[in-house]
Amino acid sequence: MLEKSLDCLRVLIIDDHVLLREALCAILSKEADFEVVGWTSPEMAQARAKALRPDVILFAIASETTDWPGLAKQLLGCCPASRITIFTSVDDENLLLDAIQAGVHGYLHKTVSVPDVLAALRSISQGGQAIMGRHAAKLELKCSRHAAHDQPAARAALNTKEVEILRLAAQGNSNKEIGISLYWSEITIKRKMQEIYQKLQARDRAHAVAEALRLGLI
Repeated sequence: MLEKSLDCLRVLIIDDHVLLREALCAILSKEADFEVVGWTSPEMAQARAKALRPDVILFAIASETTDWPGLAKQLLGCCPASRITIFTSVDDENLLLDAIQAGVHGYLHKTVSVPDVLAALRSISQGGQAIMGRHAAKLELKCSRHAAHDQPAARAALNTKEVEILRLAAQGNSNKEIGISLYWSEITIKRKMQEIYQKLQARDRAHAVAEALRLGLI
């Protein structure tokens, strides 16, 4: 088991239906390059993700009752190194677009075949993005339009040092540690972070990191 964990993609499954959660676990566990390190309900997702730090978070949504775009943003903030994929039968395009624009790395409709799911997760884990299944074409078009509108403005607003600060913050460094890396004082980094929040219209540090990831700045 230890040997497998060193070589495999570590996956955390979040699902509000136990049966589907167990089915996904069984499917992934049969693959040599995947290891399911845990599974949990949406309510415990953030705590489990922080504890396990998985490579991939497979966020399976069975209903619209959970605020999963909001939860996706929280997960992106607390685990910026994890790749988050929505796996759902929900057909609300606006909710799906909200999640994608929040920075999730994949959207897979539950009509997608098992081989396609596995291929998508492998691609996502290597830095790619996957939008597959129902509404995929519409979502890709909307995302491309949104990105074309947002990215030039965001890149113009943030200078090189500010992007570097966000990159270090995404790696879990404190203001003091970022200051040491950039040869600036902790007070200067704190002030710079406030300026970054304003430019990205972010509420806090985690939100700023999530926005930077969504916009492809880091």
